[in-house]
Amino acid sequence: TGPASASGNRRQRHKKSPPLVVLSSLHRRPLHWGSEEGAGRVLPMVSTPDDGSPGVKKGRVDQTPESGSGWDPPGHAAHHSSIFLVITSTPSTQKVQLDCRRIQWLLQAKKATHTVIDLSREDAESTKLWSQQVKAGASLPLLFVGSKLLGEADAVQCLEDDGALDCLLGLQPGASFR
Repeated sequence: TGPASASGNRRQRHKKSPPLVVLSSLHRRPLHWGSEEGAGRVLPMVSTPDDGSPGVKKGRVDQTPESGSGWDPPGHAAHHSSIFLVITSTPSTQKVQLDCRRIQWLLQAKKATHTVIDLSREDAESTKLWSQQVKAGASLPLLFVGSKLLGEADAVQCLEDDGALDCLLGLQPGASFR
């Protein structure tokens, strides 16, 4: 009942949700841009643990930001694997941190299969592909469908409010809430 038990109770009360697991090239089979032969650059990726949570893609990504038409029609095999959320796990402001979480939660609620790319966890070579896609002054998170930039968190929220986000992601409107 002394100070030791008080700090123990505090730890239990402030228990956080499980952290994101960063899949580095040491702990995962690298994902490559490009051909089936494996040529290309390693894709930076963050994923949630294998607890059955929906929406985080694991596996090969066959479409690069600079290749392809930018958006595949709904139902196309590559369509669902071409949603990329670019975030940082070391944000400079609390707004960026909250925006990153908010867009991740939105995609998970919609059950949209997506790949989360953490720019702060990967080397400069592999993040160069994504950095070239970012406009000057853009802030994270950024949502891409193929090579098409849908926008920052506020733009994505406006698309969701207008009902256009489901269509752009190739989802049936309201399907995740049935």
